[in-house]
This record gives sequence, structure tokens and C-alpha cells, in this order.
Amino acid sequence: MDTVFDLGDYLVDPRDNSITRNGKVRRVEPKLMEVLCVLVGQQGQVVLRDELKSLVWGDVIVGD
Repeated sequence: MDTVFDLGDYLVDPRDNSITRNGKVRRVEPKLMEVLCVLVGQQGQVVLRDELKSLVWGDVIVGD
């Protein structure tokens, strides 16, 4: 997801890994933004741990 979107009172911009609320901009780690985008993209659905790992980290081995 490369488009800016609203999440409640927050404006999320995945292009620069920023989340804005009430004029305050916070930067987040790129992987955190990827996780957020996956979850928002599958809103209302259960995202299994293995699916999330695959979508965000690909073939990289990561732990819980």
C-alpha cells in the first residue's frame, strides 16, 4: 500500500513511514509500517502469524 489513508484520527503515509495526528508527525520503522499496511489491507479478516511473516518479511527467517 503506497497511498495515504486515514485510520481513525490518524493520517498514515506509508511513503515516508509517518503517522500524523493533530498536526504532530511521528515516524515509524519501515517494518512496522508494512505490518500496519497489511493489517489495514485485510481489515475485518484474521491475519495468521505465518501469513503476516510471509507478506512482510518474505523468505527472511524471523522469530515471534
